[in-house]
Amino acid sequence: MRASEATDGRSSSDITVDFGALSKLGADLRALSRELDGRQGLLSGDPADPDLAAALARANADWSSHRRRLQGYLDEAARAVTASLAAYESTDRAIARAAEPAVRE
Repeated sequence: MRASEATDGRSSSDITVDFGALSKLGADLRALSRELDGRQGLLSGDPADPDLAAALARANADWSSHRRRLQGYLDEAARAVTASLAAYESTDRAIARAAEPAVRE
């Protein structure tokens, strides 16, 4: 099987990674998680109606549960992106070393 000629000389198995974009993505995911940490209570107030107060408390508890789950997902995604970036960079260095001509004595 032959790669398409429209690939500008690249084969279909070439992998291109934007290290800067991956690094930024990891940082952005961590920043979103930290931002959510500051949003403990979604709703606030001291309503006179006890039913409304109970409903607000339930909504805040529900939000808190979802917020923690979302933060966990964002943190795990940031760790995965960071690990992928490290692996890509390591592979890039290994390929560069392998491409260097052998030093002859």
